[in-house]
Amino acid sequence: MELAKKALQENDMHMKEMNKLANERAEEMSLVNQQLQSKISFVENVANTIKVSNEKLENDLKVVKTEKDRYDKLNSMLKIDLGKVIRKEKELAVKQVFLEKKIEEQSKNLMRAEKIAIIGQFTSRLAHDIRNPLSKLRMSHEILCNNPNLMF
Repeated sequence: MELAKKALQENDMHMKEMNKLANERAEEMSLVNQQLQSKISFVENVANTIKVSNEKLENDLKVVKTEKDRYDKLNSMLKIDLGKVIRKEKELAVKQVFLEKKIEEQSKNLMRAEKIAIIGQFTSRLAHDIRNPLSKLRMSHEILCNNPNLMF
């Protein structure tokens, strides 16, 4: 019995040691579990932050796409308007050449008219200057012819 008692006591000690080791393991597991929970919380926070950032980026992407579509539309309209401006510019260049030729022609006509006007003024003055002495001679001639008895 002594042997059985001793064996039971050894078994009891062995069980107490095993229980102590099991408790230590359970505490270690509990600590690891708490650490894992805090890491999971951190990862969840990071995931939520990433999710919020992703949603913001998706919204920003929608805005950028809208702006790009608007830009493309405006760019297309500008190309059309630029084509119209270029056509008008060509038309204006043709009109400018036409008007320059017309102005040159009108200037030549005006110069010709001025020359003719100057010649007309000159001839009228010349005719006047020639007529004045001749009219005096004619009057004198008429006076002499009408009054043959006059003496100077």
